[in-house]
Amino acid sequence: ESVLQVTAAQLKGSVLRGGEAEWCFLLKNYCNDDDAKISWEKICSGESEVTEDVILRDIVADVFPAVEICGSRMTGFVEAGVELTTGMKIADGAGNGLVVIADTYQIGDNLDLNEKISKLAELTVTSKVEGSLRTVGSGAEVYSHPLKSLTWLVNHLLKCGESDTLLMLAGKHVMTGTCTGLDGFKEGEIFE
Repeated sequence: ESVLQVTAAQLKGSVLRGGEAEWCFLLKNYCNDDDAKISWEKICSGESEVTEDVILRDIVADVFPAVEICGSRMTGFVEAGVELTTGMKIADGAGNGLVVIADTYQIGDNLDLNEKISKLAELTVTSKVEGSLRTVGSGAEVYSHPLKSLTWLVNHLLKCGESDTLLMLAGKHVMTGTCTGLDGFKEGEIFE
């Protein structure tokens, strides 16, 4: 367990709204790996729809628990207590203020990546504010499994002709959606 203090400067002018517990995939970097480069190029060719098996085998390097700290640049609305509509949230950059990614993740002893990812939907994910349980969820909240969410994203980018955007994700972390929903908390409160 660790505690991270988020400062107003880190939110870059956003008003703190809360946090979301998520799974975050690290995607393979093809820069120094010829096999990975061939896999990325084949996927980005868009020749066929990409399956979860292909995503797992060719794109995913690892998975980590993460927290998205949600903020809003629509400070006037937030401070007045106005509930932001979906359109307002999209216009606000989806409310992302900051992401905190764990540096390690262990499920059981010596599980390989496939076994680790297979368990994401069934694992219980909780969020607490000031030590009080707020939400209980699981990876199944994310499109029934976080890997399905990542697979949808890859296929959506390819369908929209955004293979260059997809290639820019190589070596990067990709959040797949909240397992717990948005849990509101205020500056100074502890979210875990």
